[in-house]
Amino acid sequence: MLRIAEREWFYTLYNLPSNDPVTYRYCRNQQCGSADDVDTPGPDAPGRPYTPGSGQQEIHDTVTQWMWWSGSDTTLPFEPPQLGPRPGFELGFELLPDYRTTWDFYLNQELQKISSLGANTLIFSPTWVVSQNHVTPVLSFDPAFSPFKSNLKSLIRTAQQNGLDVVLHPTLTFPKESSEIWWQLSRRDNNWWTIWFEQYKAFILSYAQIAQETSVSKIVLGGPEVTPALPEGQLSDGSPSNVPIHSNSLWRALIAEIRSIYSGRIALELELKDTLQSIPPFLDIVDEIHVYWHAPLSTEGISGLPEMQVAARSMLTNAVLNEPSLYGKALTISVEYPSVNGGTTTCLSSEDGECVSASTFDQGAFVHPDFQIDLEEQAEAITAALTEAYYQGGVTGFYVRRYNPIVALQDKSASINGKPILEILKFLYQRIGSP
Repeated sequence: MLRIAEREWFYTLYNLPSNDPVTYRYCRNQQCGSADDVDTPGPDAPGRPYTPGSGQQEIHDTVTQWMWWSGSDTTLPFEPPQLGPRPGFELGFELLPDYRTTWDFYLNQELQKISSLGANTLIFSPTWVVSQNHVTPVLSFDPAFSPFKSNLKSLIRTAQQNGLDVVLHPTLTFPKESSEIWWQLSRRDNNWWTIWFEQYKAFILSYAQIAQETSVSKIVLGGPEVTPALPEGQLSDGSPSNVPIHSNSLWRALIAEIRSIYSGRIALELELKDTLQSIPPFLDIVDEIHVYWHAPLSTEGISGLPEMQVAARSMLTNAVLNEPSLYGKALTISVEYPSVNGGTTTCLSSEDGECVSASTFDQGAFVHPDFQIDLEEQAEAITAALTEAYYQGGVTGFYVRRYNPIVALQDKSASINGKPILEILKFLYQRIGSP
């Protein structure tokens, strides 16, 4: 669309068939289904009706309000802690692993914004798609879900030109069902596991090569979607995944192959909920630990910032820093809290009693209408986690997870783009990262 004045846009559409009804809609940054105008919300909205005539026609519409958006506000929601410079501390964002082809144009602009917020590092999460075939695992590149190699390399270089170190965290996408269900339904016999490890190796090595070619500073392995493939792996219900008894050797061999083509640092992601996940035995050959942090910091979502700081300090000390197998390893924290009331508790419980993950709310999803948006609870939790990480010498970096780089939404998701916590982090990042 062509901008012709403040809050006024113009678009010309040619060659519509006469008397053939059509519909249309308005969306911010091409993100229909999440950043819609209030009159046509959601992924299945029919749109505004229109029947073309035989001659030129002019339509005047007014967008009275956008979904999930009430305007930007740079006012700090509360007084942030006064933190001074900490040289060498990684400060950044981990991008939402949900790439779409409409992202490319907006990503380049967002990288400049991220740098201006005081971040010094950015985590890209390129993905391969896991098929729904449970008899034989199929992991494959799909350009609908991940950028082509040339596009990814261009984005990495643009980020670096904006003063950002880049980390790659390759992840797997399950477009038809949750990863938990996929693992439970999969055969997982010896032949199945042989194929899975071969394909996972091809997936990881493809991004290790890109990382080497673009001077990426670090690769992060692991994540909840591959936890069942770790030694003594378990499914989400606690039952054994039947991973091969020699899986430790397979992971060690994979890391050795990564090092043969990639000279940067290798980190392993460990998930921290109410407890830290089991430590795999090959931890000794990775350089760093990347803690996926969504630990409970409140009870029933009613705790304030001081109480959350106490809870964060306790979790960080007891579950992470006091874990003997992690001694001597550099630790970075990647925090994820949805902006819903109760999103900082042990379990955000749905109507059927199931715990709802933060990814459920990605990109303005219209789900769980009973959950109330709570931007301040999210802001307090992330501030508490950053403050405690800052004061611990064993923690070398802090990231906020699931950052939507395409459009600012004041929705229920964990993305902080457009939310009050972004202003808090800008204040803190710029001070911690200052010379």
